[in-house]
Amino acid sequence: MTQQLSDHTLDYLMEGFQLISFDWRYLYLNDSVVRQSMYPRDELIGFTMMEKYPGIENTELFSTLRRCMRKRISEQIENEFSYPSGEKGWFELHIQPVPEGIFILSIDITRRKEAEASLMKLNENLEELVASRTSQLESKNKDIIDSLNYAQNIQKAFLPNRDEFLNLFPDALLINKPKDIVSGDFYWYRDLGDEIITVAADCTGHGVPGALMSMIGIEKLNNITLKTTDPSEILHQLNKSIRIAMGSSSIYEQCLDGMDIALCLINKITGSVTFSGANRPAWIIRKDASEVEVIKATKKAIGGFTEHDQCFDSHELQLASGDTLYLFSDGYADTFSDQQKKMTTKRFREFLLEIQHETMRRQEELLENFVEQWKAGTEQIDDILVVGIRF
Repeated sequence: MTQQLSDHTLDYLMEGFQLISFDWRYLYLNDSVVRQSMYPRDELIGFTMMEKYPGIENTELFSTLRRCMRKRISEQIENEFSYPSGEKGWFELHIQPVPEGIFILSIDITRRKEAEASLMKLNENLEELVASRTSQLESKNKDIIDSLNYAQNIQKAFLPNRDEFLNLFPDALLINKPKDIVSGDFYWYRDLGDEIITVAADCTGHGVPGALMSMIGIEKLNNITLKTTDPSEILHQLNKSIRIAMGSSSIYEQCLDGMDIALCLINKITGSVTFSGANRPAWIIRKDASEVEVIKATKKAIGGFTEHDQCFDSHELQLASGDTLYLFSDGYADTFSDQQKKMTTKRFREFLLEIQHETMRRQEELLENFVEQWKAGTEQIDDILVVGIRF
């Protein structure tokens, strides 16, 4: 196995790969582990973990490693690691027994942990501010807005870059209009070369709770899609991950419905699309067609009350040049007018058919104008997300 691991392919991976012998010596490390360890490779290979990190044998991490080594079992943990310099980092570790000792896959989750801690602290601060309304309400309101702007910056760091997302396709649109400063709706993608995984998701609620759920969802998708690109399996794993993550959370009562999501694996070369959805459909408008083709989702949410082992339907589709795919949250169709009249899914669908002759960028402008005219100055009641891709 040591010889196999020496293959330079592993050095191009973001995850760390290391092989530890039965006497706790480093046998192999890829480039990611070298960066994570803060030691040159030649100062680790052949040395024991105790020689490089004195006192590590007294930590919970080492207890877990020793248990895996002795009992020949696999474990997965999240660990805060303290370096000799005093710096700290968080890592998700997957430990597996192998003939030479143990194999450790490590993923640096420091930024995620810092962002989660910042958001949780922010949420606590907001709850305290709301509870302590005083005569200085105007000043406190400014503090809240400043905090939400800070939360917005954190959320933007999680979201894909808008221009990069749109440039993945020859002709595409993206409308992302939060109800509040931060949003419970999110778009996401992973570029696999000839294939792209594309997501439009709607988390329960909006504001800070919805934003926090969206960032947890993005982080889970980042990890899950490293292991599988099958849309139905991604949703299956996402549902399990969200249930585990939210089970002990203080905001669980606010997020019982979890997350609705539409997910596609798109082959840019062949035009084939594999779709799987949790409460969110996909719409296809074929070139020169006069009706919308609705690809139904599984009528279950991600997380919340959904069963731990819930499976999600998969649909294989073939799109031709000029066909258009739409993924969206329910916010657009649920917009109310100044007469308290809901736009409805039917009206949304009809408007898309009316503007099919336009480019996607022009459709984006028309869709934004249409929803603003429909609202006629009334307050937006939900986050709005629409993704459109023309083949």
